[in-house]
Amino acid sequence: MKGSQLRTVLVLEDSVIIAMDIEAELEERGYRPVSAGSVAAASGRIDDWAPDEPPLVAALLDLHLPDGNSLDFAQVLHKKGILVAVVSGSEEDQIPDGYDYAAHFIKPVAARHLVDWLDSTLGAGSGGDDSGEA
Repeated sequence: MKGSQLRTVLVLEDSVIIAMDIEAELEERGYRPVSAGSVAAASGRIDDWAPDEPPLVAALLDLHLPDGNSLDFAQVLHKKGILVAVVSGSEEDQIPDGYDYAAHFIKPVAARHLVDWLDSTLGAGSGGDDSGEA
């Protein structure tokens, strides 16, 4: 039963250390992280999503990646009803008009702040792992 409540979050980040930190925080709060280090890898992972996998509910996207920026991919995810946050290296990386559906975080941002945002946006305990009730 608990596994059916598990929600998946895509972590699109090319820094392995940062991705691992976010993944650990997500797991601690009961989410299922799925990571990719490039837009192409993330896009392929979404295209290959199995129907029996827990639903992808949100994506935390680094703006600048080795194969380009993640804004077009953010639009694809948004159109699928997936909650999107974009993380960029500076305030100068302003998100253009038309992307107001995406939350914007400036690096460095603690993984706990990203997951706090997920919890508050999706509803407390949305990871499905620590209600303590049957």
